Amino acid sequence: MVSGRISSAEISLLDYIGQIAGQGRKLASSGNIEESSRLFCDGRAALSRAKDISEETALVCDVELAAAEAYLDCFSNHYEQARLRLRESHAAAGRLDQYFGYSAMRTHQIHVLNNLIRVEALAGTYEKGFQICSALLRYLDGAIDPRELKDIGGEINKKWDSEWDSDGSVRDFLTSQTMHEVALLMTMIDHGTARREAALCFENAAIVRMSRAWPKALRAWFDLKSQFLTGGSVGMFLTKAQHFLEGEDGVASPLLWFATALDVAAVCECLPGGGGFQRELLEGPFCNSIPNLIPVVRLKVSKRWARVPASPRDVEATSRGG
Repeated sequence: MVSGRISSAEISLLDYIGQIAGQGRKLASSGNIEESSRLFCDGRAALSRAKDISEETALVCDVELAAAEAYLDCFSNHYEQARLRLRESHAAAGRLDQYFGYSAMRTHQIHVLNNLIRVEALAGTYEKGFQICSALLRYLDGAIDPRELKDIGGEINKKWDSEWDSDGSVRDFLTSQTMHEVALLMTMIDHGTARREAALCFENAAIVRMSRAWPKALRAWFDLKSQFLTGGSVGMFLTKAQHFLEGEDGVASPLLWFATALDVAAVCECLPGGGGFQRELLEGPFCNSIPNLIPVVRLKVSKRWARVPASPRDVEATSRGG
């Protein structure tokens, strides 16, 4: 869209900023913080030197560069700066949507807010992460006014547009992305914290309703996590979890599989002689593969491991095979 309205010099600038953003992210993820920071400084300097560029070009550059800089800030544990960068990218995308016809920028805005869930999780502000998740899911379902997102720091001026997402595939992708960020967040906290904070997502009537239309594996994980949080029959939970882990509910992503395995380990810890599975998860070969599935700097799994309240009746019945 932009290439037909701007000069060749501005197109070159956009290409350069795109390269900077990609290389800077890659360097940050490999731990080369200093070189990543230098690249982003070069990108900002190039923007400052650019004369007579249009507002449209400047906004497109800011969408890309600010989001990439937030990635570096997150890897550097500068969470407040990461929040500011993400909001900068989000605001630029919103202006492109509202004034320049970039309706697809709503996709970027949601992606940015999903990244903000990650930042809140790593910063330890779990309630805020769940608030963002709840608002995003209800926005994608059309259950809230887009302006309500302002309360979570990311207002989107228009509703989700089915005209360019006619089959709903983009919405489904973003919904899955949101739930994966929540799954990652929940590997970082104990059961008590999750039980207090996660009701915003797992006990919200609108989200429960919309989950019925999700892909089978995602829907099954949502149901399992809800049961894990609210309690109930231990035997029933373990039976359903076994089906999920064996792939009977569809092929789950590595993250959802691992998050469910953690829940099973927590439940087994409550049972007589049930701690073996937890030890296997912690010490076995699968644990060594986790950094390959999810970069370890982004997966700060809680070492407290959730203690799941279980009644003596449930424990006794399960230990007898009931």
